[in-house]
Amino acid sequence: MSYSEYKDYGKTQLAKIFNLTITVSHLFPKSKGNEDTSPEFQHKIDSLAKRTRIAHTNEATRLGLLVSPTLVEASVAYNLGLFFEQPVDLAADATPELPHQLNGAWDCVLTLDVLDFCSPIISVVEVKPNQLSDGLGQCIAEMYATRKKYEQEKVYGIITDGEEWEFLFLEGNQLLIHSRNCHISNVTEILGNIGNIAQEFVNSEGK
Repeated sequence: MSYSEYKDYGKTQLAKIFNLTITVSHLFPKSKGNEDTSPEFQHKIDSLAKRTRIAHTNEATRLGLLVSPTLVEASVAYNLGLFFEQPVDLAADATPELPHQLNGAWDCVLTLDVLDFCSPIISVVEVKPNQLSDGLGQCIAEMYATRKKYEQEKVYGIITDGEEWEFLFLEGNQLLIHSRNCHISNVTEILGNIGNIAQEFVNSEGK
């Protein structure tokens, strides 16, 4: 699980390791999200979120209760591929500049292709049970691996504990972190951001 070996690095160290400039930026226009999202779905998510607050929950539980339903909703709304525990390995000689080899399984991946796990990867998703900052190093490593393995110019990343959602964007040597996190209490905003990401890649592909 070499991606996890990057979890203990801070932003300054990660910027140096991956040769990045890390800044906070406004990635998405203000949006209410997907207008087709039903109040019933928000109610369902609210009910599931209460369970995570009452009881101690681990990463797998949060993935199952909150993250997966939200990503499934997004994949259906925007016709995206959704994959879980997808292994993505790079040979050590592919990234000799890095201290740890890039290999292991990603928690979740959104792709433009509905059926096949293939480029373009529009976003990797890293799930953490509490502190989102614990997922920054892993998420950056997975985004970096996407650029290397699939020869993409850009990719988004999401770090979430199921309730709070942080969006990242990697292009060139610039890593942008969205200026504010989204909360599951406004799931339409989360879905809207994913929709904006999907549309950006659709436009790039000329579809």
